[in-house]
Amino acid sequence: MHRTVTVLGIFAVLLAACGASGPGITPSPTEIPTTTPAESLAADSTPENPPKRFVVGDVIVVSKDDEDWAEITVTEASTVTEYKGDFPDTPKDGNVYLQVFVHYKSLSDDASYNPLDWDLFVDNVAMNDFTFVVNGPEPTLGSGDLPKGREAEGWMVHEIPATGEAVLSWKGVTFFDDPPVFEVVVRES
Repeated sequence: MHRTVTVLGIFAVLLAACGASGPGITPSPTEIPTTTPAESLAADSTPENPPKRFVVGDVIVVSKDDEDWAEITVTEASTVTEYKGDFPDTPKDGNVYLQVFVHYKSLSDDASYNPLDWDLFVDNVAMNDFTFVVNGPEPTLGSGDLPKGREAEGWMVHEIPATGEAVLSWKGVTFFDDPPVFEVVVRES
């Protein structure tokens, strides 16, 4: 049993977190033992200039108006075929659940976090918004604003095809048609 988040619920979360991105937001990876050195990345991606790609575990520093805004890390990603419980969650035939754990750390006084910050693509095809499951991993990623130095984290679950490259694309929640700021490969093809 699974249900996709309703449009009304998405709109409420979107209103709560608007302003999380916009012009001037750029990501860069922070140097940690398994990542690349820090660098400034443009937020104006195009087909000729696609967003920078990262992998699970990379700490990505997002800057807003030339100031470090937040660190965002996809720390875990895996697929499961079922969530067991009194009312088991089972994906459609040929699909699996992709569970992704995301961590945000505020580097400013206005960093926002939200599952709607992310779009998911499998083999370059957009997937539906995150999937609601009764027995999925806890805690789920909520939404809100973080004061400087505070952190938020949680799981997001998507129902996706069992094969193919899965890429999370982050652009932050906005009412504008901003391009993606960065992407994280969460499953290789």
